[in-house]
Amino acid sequence: MDYDYFKKMVGEKFTIILDTNVYLELYRLSTDSSKNILSLLARIEDRIIVPYQVLKEFSSNSQEVKQAQFNKYKNIEKELGQDIGNLLNNLKKRFYRYKRYNFPNIRELEEQYESKISEMKESAKDYLDLIGSEIRKNKEYLLIDSAKAFIHDLKEKGRVLKEFDIVHILEVLKEGELRYRYNIPPGYKDDSQKEGIDKFGDLIIWKELLIFARDNKQNIIFITLDNKEDWWDSGKSSARKELIQEFGRYNNENEIAFLSLGEFYSLATRYYNMTSFITELELKAQEYIEKTLIPRFDKKIIAAIDGYAYHQAEYSMMTDYVYNDIDVWDNHYDLVDYYLEHYKDEIIYSFRLKGYIEATLSREVEEIDFTIGTASIEISIEAQVTFKFDENKLHLEGEGEFDITSITEENATFLDEEDRYNDVLIEKDEMRSIAEADMMDALEDYYKH
Repeated sequence: MDYDYFKKMVGEKFTIILDTNVYLELYRLSTDSSKNILSLLARIEDRIIVPYQVLKEFSSNSQEVKQAQFNKYKNIEKELGQDIGNLLNNLKKRFYRYKRYNFPNIRELEEQYESKISEMKESAKDYLDLIGSEIRKNKEYLLIDSAKAFIHDLKEKGRVLKEFDIVHILEVLKEGELRYRYNIPPGYKDDSQKEGIDKFGDLIIWKELLIFARDNKQNIIFITLDNKEDWWDSGKSSARKELIQEFGRYNNENEIAFLSLGEFYSLATRYYNMTSFITELELKAQEYIEKTLIPRFDKKIIAAIDGYAYHQAEYSMMTDYVYNDIDVWDNHYDLVDYYLEHYKDEIIYSFRLKGYIEATLSREVEEIDFTIGTASIEISIEAQVTFKFDENKLHLEGEGEFDITSITEENATFLDEEDRYNDVLIEKDEMRSIAEADMMDALEDYYKH
């Protein structure tokens, strides 16, 4: 949605409805970004309506999501200490064994290792001190639970819709079974992922939205983080046309707009003059990685996958056969997860990809090429793009510095073609026998004449 269209929608009578995942995301975002979003929502809370299903889902899931964020910070100090302690203990055991064997200069090497481990301990301590204030700030913010307080405030002000009665719920469930069978949006992608009434959560929210739009004759801005195909078209650039058409049947006087949280924040903060550049970057990180950074560095990513396939993959561990040729006939990757790091003069986009390799191994036997088998390999690729950042200019400079920090193998399978190998040898023997028989027949004919 462009800014002019957004201004037109909010310039008229409009209502904002946020999906459950948006409220839950307030726990996962950085403290500053969460506060900035809540400040914006508080500015327009008289325009916000909460479907009862959203309130129900938030109440069921918020504590688990919040606890996960507590654990994230609680575990870092413990994990860093354990990793260094385990490394030290393993090295002590090894050096004890080495000294028993009277390896030369082993004490000097042990002292060097101990010195390096002491440096690691200091580095870990310095890092924990550095992020200590952020950890404390995040914990305090989670304890306040501003997201829960905001929704409670909306409920107190009568901004939560009335719960569907059992008859209405049964009607939605019956309709949902039919819609999901024929992949009619929204929610059918949850059919295999959730059970019972929960799998119809998206549809119930949608029905609440439609009825509210019908009864109140308002433009609706629906904000969601759900990017599955049962909400968006294949390019994820616009909502499914079936949803737009269905909304029109309930309310043909007004319009509905579907926005991601990042899109909404960018447009609304511009409208209300509340922009935070870092929050906008954080909210749009996935979109920026998928639509800009990955296409920009796609050739380098593919080259890294090919490099692994041709030079690092341990094919000899997959098969006992000798091979002399590798043909990589498929290599692709998917974005798995990502995060954004913000420093005084740098912005770093870090992301993890899952790479897929399909390679055929072959060899030549007596001038006949045959396939030994096919290797299927899954690898984890960790990459980052670093930008120089000037807080005064509020923009990212250049195309960014791309770096692949690690590639590790996650899974490998090998489908051999032993039967085909044996068939080739049998065929070769048969051809030789036929050739020998033809030669003997030719010789007999020669001597007869």
